[in-house]
Amino acid sequence: MITPISEALSRFMRVGALISLLGAFHILTLLLTWFAVTYDNLQRQILLGYWLNESLMLSLTAGALAGLAGVFASVSKKISIVKIVVPSAASASAALAILSPLYSYIFKMPRFNVIFNPEIGLFAAIFSGIGIAGAAILAGLVSLSVKTQQVGREWRTAAYQQYELESIGEEPAQISVEEPEARPPVAGPNYSPAQNVPEGAQCVICYDQLTADTAYSCNSCGALFHKDCADAWAELGGQCPNCGARLSS
Repeated sequence: MITPISEALSRFMRVGALISLLGAFHILTLLLTWFAVTYDNLQRQILLGYWLNESLMLSLTAGALAGLAGVFASVSKKISIVKIVVPSAASASAALAILSPLYSYIFKMPRFNVIFNPEIGLFAAIFSGIGIAGAAILAGLVSLSVKTQQVGREWRTAAYQQYELESIGEEPAQISVEEPEARPPVAGPNYSPAQNVPEGAQCVICYDQLTADTAYSCNSCGALFHKDCADAWAELGGQCPNCGARLSS
């Protein structure tokens, strides 16, 4: 699946904020108790994280890299650089954040030849490093979802480039307007002698009384009129007063 640049930058911004937050939390673990040291089985002393120089430097560097990843993800708009810098900085931060407490526990403390026990600060530092590693994996997945190709001096997503090529190759769409289908003119009905003329029927043109000899009817609706009236009305291009059909042949 190809992710658009705008959506990818938005995802990087959210992941970068998470990385920065975890990096800040990791630095704060230096203020917690990492070890409890026992001398001569009697005296017990707590040891804070920032008292160990190597762990202090490693944790501060891890936090700085996490902050750099977050700031870069929020500020930069060049996806080709963001997709490389953010996962790389987050991965380096996670490695140093995990190395810092482990180095103290495995290498630093045994040199003192004392009895020591890990405390909550050490576990918090380890888990915060694991959290940064998880956020780095998320950033890597976002990077893999963005496919870019270089066109000239610009970087564009493959989907966007394909859209450009299709847009260039396409001709402007022609809007076709369908004209109404031409219908052949329908000849108006003629009039013919009326078959049945009711008593008292009137001509629909002159309103005089009709007889069976002089009555004609419209072949369309059966309206009755005089033969002479129909002839004169048809020559004038008139229509049947009843149905509107043309009387001329």
